[in-house]
Amino acid sequence: GVLAEFNPNLFKPVLGDSLNGCNHLITMEGSRDDEHINVTENAISAVGKVIQFHSDSIDLNVMLPAWLSYLPVSQDDGETIVIYKQLCDFMMKYSSIVLGNNFERLPAVLSLLIEILGTELISEDTNPVIINIIKTMQNELP
Repeated sequence: GVLAEFNPNLFKPVLGDSLNGCNHLITMEGSRDDEHINVTENAISAVGKVIQFHSDSIDLNVMLPAWLSYLPVSQDDGETIVIYKQLCDFMMKYSSIVLGNNFERLPAVLSLLIEILGTELISEDTNPVIINIIKTMQNELP
């Protein structure tokens, strides 16, 4: 994730392998067990950074739904803050992809935003962002 964020030229040649490796870590049997959860949530954050900083090099219509399927996260305090800030950023930039065709992911996304609001899983700065996202959804979505 750090390489994707801070050294894009060095990261681009390994982008595909990195995503495949992260996906393997995240989806392997036992990835949510206590001994693996921090590695798993770090990998979820890394995938989010690839989406965030290399959106021009990936298929967002594939990667964003895959990343969303990895949520929720709740164990690695440092990573939950990053991941849920990413969720807010993605909602503001790519809401149609995040919410899906016919808003198929709307209930899950809305439920998750409500669940994390005001918790230690997010930074204080993220609370008003979530409130604004929910208000926008209320005003603009069917």
